Amino acid sequence: MAQTQTWNFPVSGRVTKGGKKMDGAVVSLIKDGVQVKQTITTSNGKFDFVLDPNANYTITVTKANHITKIFSFNTQNVPDSRGKKGFGGVDLSEIVLFEIPKGVDVNELNAILSQPIAKFSYQSSENDFNYDESYTQSMRSKLEKLSVVQKKAEEEDKKKLEEDKNKATADANAASQAAAAKAAADKAAADKAAADKLAAEKAAKAAADKVAADKLAAEKAAADKAAADKVAADKLAAEKAAKAAADKAAADKLAAEKAAADKMAADKLAADKAAADKLAAEKAAKAAADKAAADKLAAEKAAADKMAADKLAADKAAADKLAAEKAAADKAAADKLAAEKAAADKAAADKLAADKAAADKLAAEKAAADKTAADKLAADKAAKAAADKTAADKLAADKAAKEKELNDKYNAAIVKGDKGFAAKDYLVAKAAYNEAAGIKTEEAYPRNKLVEIEKILTDIANKNATEAEKAAREKEINDKYVLAITKANKFFDSKDYPSAKAGYNEALSIKPAEQLPKDRLAEIKKIEEQAAADKAAKDKEMADKLAADKAARDAEMAKKEKYKGLIENADKQFLLKQYKSAKPIYQEALTLMPDEKYPKDKITVINDLLAKEKTVAATKPAVVVPAKVTPATKSTAIVAPAKDADPEVKKQYVNALVSKYPQGVTEEKSQEGNCKIVKLYVVKGSNAAIYRKSTWAWGQIFYFKDDVPITEAEFNSEAQ
Repeated sequence: MAQTQTWNFPVSGRVTKGGKKMDGAVVSLIKDGVQVKQTITTSNGKFDFVLDPNANYTITVTKANHITKIFSFNTQNVPDSRGKKGFGGVDLSEIVLFEIPKGVDVNELNAILSQPIAKFSYQSSENDFNYDESYTQSMRSKLEKLSVVQKKAEEEDKKKLEEDKNKATADANAASQAAAAKAAADKAAADKAAADKLAAEKAAKAAADKVAADKLAAEKAAADKAAADKVAADKLAAEKAAKAAADKAAADKLAAEKAAADKMAADKLAADKAAADKLAAEKAAKAAADKAAADKLAAEKAAADKMAADKLAADKAAADKLAAEKAAADKAAADKLAAEKAAADKAAADKLAADKAAADKLAAEKAAADKTAADKLAADKAAKAAADKTAADKLAADKAAKEKELNDKYNAAIVKGDKGFAAKDYLVAKAAYNEAAGIKTEEAYPRNKLVEIEKILTDIANKNATEAEKAAREKEINDKYVLAITKANKFFDSKDYPSAKAGYNEALSIKPAEQLPKDRLAEIKKIEEQAAADKAAKDKEMADKLAADKAARDAEMAKKEKYKGLIENADKQFLLKQYKSAKPIYQEALTLMPDEKYPKDKITVINDLLAKEKTVAATKPAVVVPAKVTPATKSTAIVAPAKDADPEVKKQYVNALVSKYPQGVTEEKSQEGNCKIVKLYVVKGSNAAIYRKSTWAWGQIFYFKDDVPITEAEFNSEAQ
C-alpha cells in the first residue's frame, strides 16, 4: 500500500487588465469539486496557493462584469520517490481579465471560457509537472479567438476612458446648473408647503366639527329607535303570551273532546267530525286574529320608524348646515390668505415653472408608465379575485339551494303530518312523517311522532269493542314494532350499526310495509360500504408500502450481487496482473458502493504498481528536466531600471544597450518553462530599449518595453 505523500505544489499568478495590475479580482481554489480557499487580489494583483497531492484542483479567476478564466491541476499519480524531492511549482504570470466588448457572440465566448485554458499534471516523461500539450493544441483555435476578443476589449476600454473623461466634464457643468435650479425649486416648494399646511389645518378642523355633529345626531337617532323597538318588543311578547294561552285552551278543549269521544263509542264518528270542524273553524279564526295583530304591529312599527327617521334627517340637516357655514367661513379666510401669498410668489413661481417644465414632463412620463404597470398588476389581481369569488359564490349558492330544497321538502312533509295529526287523520299524518323521516334520518321529531301515532292507533283499536281481538293483535304488533324501532334508534344514534341493523330488520319483519326501517337500513348499508371502502384503501396503501419496501430490498440485493460480481471479476484480473483492466472494474464497483473501502484500497495499490512499472521501464534514471531556455550570460545581462530610477541610471542603461547592440533591431528567442520569449533590442541613434513578447502555451500573449507592460499596437509600431 502507498505511503502518505507529504510534498506540495505551489501555484502563483498576477491578475491584470489593460497592462495594469487588477485589484478586487476573486481567485477561487476548488479541490475535488469543493471550494477550499478564496482570495481577493489587492493593488499588486497577486495570488498564491499551495496544492496537496492526490487531488483534482480548479483555479477560477474572475471579477464582476468581467470574463472568467479557469486553470486545471491534477496532482495525482506522482511517485513517492519523486515527491520526496519537492516541486518548484508553476507561476501563471499575468492573467488578463477584460469586460466583454460589444458585437461579440457571448454564447461562443462563454463556451470557450467554461473550459480550462490550460491543464497541468504530472508528466512521467519529464519527471515533473507541465501543461497538457495535446489539450492546449485542441484549444488553440479557441484561444486565438479569445485573444482577438481581448484586443477588441482593450481598444474599447481606451475609447471608453476618453468618453468618460468628456462626460465627467459635461456632468460637472450640468450639476452646477442643476444645483442652482434646485435651490430655487426648494424655496418655492417650502413656501407652497406652508400655505398648504395652513389650509389643511383649517379643513381638518371643519371636518372634525362635522364628525362631532354627525355623531350627536346618530346617538340621538339610536336612542329614539331603541325606545321604539322596546315598545314593539313588549307588545309582541304580550301577544305571544295571549296566543300561548289560547293554544293551551284549545289543547285542553281538544283533550276534553277526545275523552268524551272515547266514552261514547257509538257516537265516535259524529263527535270526531264535529270536533274536527270546530277545530278548523277555531284555527281559521285564530289565523285571522294573528294576521290582524301582525298587520297592526307592522303599521305601528312603520309609523314609529318614519317618525324617528324624519327627526334624524331634520337633526342631521341642521348639523350639516352649521358645519357648511363654518367650513365656508374658514375656506374664505384661507382663500384670501392663499390669494395674497400667490400674488406675492407669482413672479418667482413663473420662472421656476419654466425651468422645471422639462423635469416635470420626464417625471410625469415615468409616473404614467409606473401607474400603467401598477394598474395592470392591480387589474390582473382584481380579475383573479373576482374569478375566485364567483367560483366560491356559485359553490355556496349550489350548496344553499340543495339544502333549501331538502329543508323545503322536509318542512312540507312535517306541516302535512302535523295537519293530519291535528285532524286525527292518522293515516295521512303517518305517511307524511314517514316521508320526513326518510328525508332527514337524523331528526327525532318525525320518528317520535310515528311512535306516538302507533300508540294512538293501538289505543283506538283496543277501545273498539267489536274489533277487540284484532286490536289486541295490532297492539301486540305495534308494541313489538315500537320496541324494536326504539331499540334500533338508540343503537343507531350511538353508532352501533350492527345492533341497529338487527333492530331495524326485526322491526321490518314485524311491519314489512314501514318505510322508516327500510331507509335506516339503506343508510346503514351506505355507512358500511364507506367503511369497507376506507378499509380497502388502507389495505391497498399498506400493500403498496410492502411492495415498495420489497422492491427496494430487491434492488439493494441486486446492487450487492452486481458489486460482488464486479469485485470477483476485478480480483481475477488483478491476480493475472492485468492492472489496467482491473482498475476500471474496481472503479465501477465503487460507483455502486461508494462507502466500501476494499475497491478504494485496490485502486490505490494498482496506481502504485502502474507507477512503479513506468519507473522500471524508463531507459534512464529520473531526473528533473530543466526549463527549455536559451541561457543568457548573467554577468553581461542588461537589466532595465525601475520607472522611478535616477535619470543617470536610466542613461547608463541606454548607453549600455547602444554600446552592446548594433543600430536597428536585434532579435533573441528563448523558452522559459511554458512560455516562449522573443526579445527585440532596438537601437536608434543614441536611444535604445528592450521589447519583449511572451507567448504562453495556453494562448495568452503579453508585450513589454523595458519590463513595463505595453499594448500589441505599441509593440508593433515601436519595435521595428
